[in-house]
Amino acid sequence: MSFWRELFDVAAQSDQDDDTVPTTPEGKVRLYVFAGHFPDEESLLSYCFDQPAEGLPVPFNRDLTGAFVDATYVVTGFGAGVKETLDDFFVGDVVAEILLRIGDGNSVVVVSEYAFGDFPFSLNDTPRLSYLGHWLVTRD
Repeated sequence: MSFWRELFDVAAQSDQDDDTVPTTPEGKVRLYVFAGHFPDEESLLSYCFDQPAEGLPVPFNRDLTGAFVDATYVVTGFGAGVKETLDDFFVGDVVAEILLRIGDGNSVVVVSEYAFGDFPFSLNDTPRLSYLGHWLVTRD
């Protein structure tokens, strides 16, 4: 696209609009981590996996406006299970970093890159969860 057309074409995408799925190196998988505080594990599970009514998205999907998440690729941890969940995916230093970022939260949600099905997405905080970021891990 020419410079002038790009400058004046309102339909042209800016360089700031990145709708591409991040490339993951061979043998790795990208995991996205959210943390929050729930009154009990049942509330966390309901938020991530239970449809409020037939045909409606689970609350996590509804609140995550920039992405659709396939719950098949979501894992949760609550209370003492937070560290166990993180230990299942990450190594020592990364676990310590994530625990520090969780702070006084009692819940973690780990989402695999496969949950987005190669569609463009953007992630953000939800009313119940803070988005902590993503990490690359070795795929087993």
